[in-house]
Amino acid sequence: MIGAGGDEHAWQAASDRHQRELPHDRRKERGAWFTPMALALPTARRALAPLDDGRALRICDPAVGGGSFLLAAQQALRTSPARCTGVDVDAAAVAIARQALPTAELRCADGLTTLEAESYDAVLTNPPWETMRAADAAARGPELRRRFAHQGGSKLFTYRLFVERAAQLLRPGGRLGMIVPASLWFDHQAAALRALLLDTCSWQWLFGFENRERVFDIDSRYRFGVVIATKGARTERVQVAFGRTSLDDWQRDDPPATTYRRNELSGLSPHAGTFVEVESRRDLDVLARMHAAGRPLLGERGAFAWRQGDYNMTSDRARFVPRDRAEADGYRSDGRGVWRRDGHPDLLALRQGAMIYDLDGNAAAHDRGVGHKTRWRAPADPDELRPLYLVAADEWQRGAAERGPARIGLRALLNATNERTAIACLLPDVPCGNLLGVLRPARE
Repeated sequence: MIGAGGDEHAWQAASDRHQRELPHDRRKERGAWFTPMALALPTARRALAPLDDGRALRICDPAVGGGSFLLAAQQALRTSPARCTGVDVDAAAVAIARQALPTAELRCADGLTTLEAESYDAVLTNPPWETMRAADAAARGPELRRRFAHQGGSKLFTYRLFVERAAQLLRPGGRLGMIVPASLWFDHQAAALRALLLDTCSWQWLFGFENRERVFDIDSRYRFGVVIATKGARTERVQVAFGRTSLDDWQRDDPPATTYRRNELSGLSPHAGTFVEVESRRDLDVLARMHAAGRPLLGERGAFAWRQGDYNMTSDRARFVPRDRAEADGYRSDGRGVWRRDGHPDLLALRQGAMIYDLDGNAAAHDRGVGHKTRWRAPADPDELRPLYLVAADEWQRGAAERGPARIGLRALLNATNERTAIACLLPDVPCGNLLGVLRPARE
């Protein structure tokens, strides 16, 4: 089934061809991973069901792409006629959408700045998920920051902008159905967006997937989810599911889910409103008991104090001495992490993230190269400490009394699919680069 006058086969073929022929960098930039109908249709049904009462509905997709969501809206409604509006910056994608939606109002435009606020009964969309390109962020950042107040203080992400834009476009009582990356529910910088959904909407569904069945042609470990909400109320509970792999679960009339109450969310994450991923009601109950009886690792009452390394690998670079250069100048290791040369100040090994692994503070030795060309190898023996850089010992030792004799090093993971992995070990009081988070026991 497809919109009146549309050709389903031609539309699907054009959609597939457009995605296949776009160069990878342009595809990422545009977010050109069109939503499969197997995901769009159950999302549209669940979002539109409370509105499907016979009256005409205004439905919008501000990042329409190939038109999957507006097509799904037309198929999902049983009694209400739909007036569909869609915009996208990709003119070729809009042309494809017109094949499926000949009666819809579709145009090439920027969904973040066009369209009239509070004009739509429903917003259904799967916006681009990428970080805004540096050039665009520099040119448009100030304007976008004025328009969107819930973006956090870090980089601008297109999906975050579109979440806030969707809330702006909805009339009170309007419904949101949206596909978002998993960082919406756990990233600290998305806390303001979560607060927007929790405080100004009734957030009903947060249904999370892992891309194991390649719903989208991206990394199979990537996580994303469906958000369903109604504008104009305060959230008291959310139906959640995490780590699902099959779209069949979301297509069911009664999807497998756990009720996450508002007081549980604020209890487990009082400052950021982060959703802790759970599989069952039992998980939440156990977490609540642990939280009530235990002591947090970090924060005002935390057992540990935290900092993101001791030296920034970019801004502190002038303070680093390459180990190979120091050794060429006559420095030699004493076997305990100190490089010495008669008549010259001592130098200490700078620990970097690549050098540690689980319970192992010396898991890698520098082999060659710097920056993106750095290569590490396994140490020749457990006592071989071979860092890339050294730092001045006297400067480091002046603060020893404030740090204590030992701390935990936690390796930063740059792969977006590894947020739930921790690589940590116990370290002596040694200087660390900023790709090692360090925790020390808090002073009572």
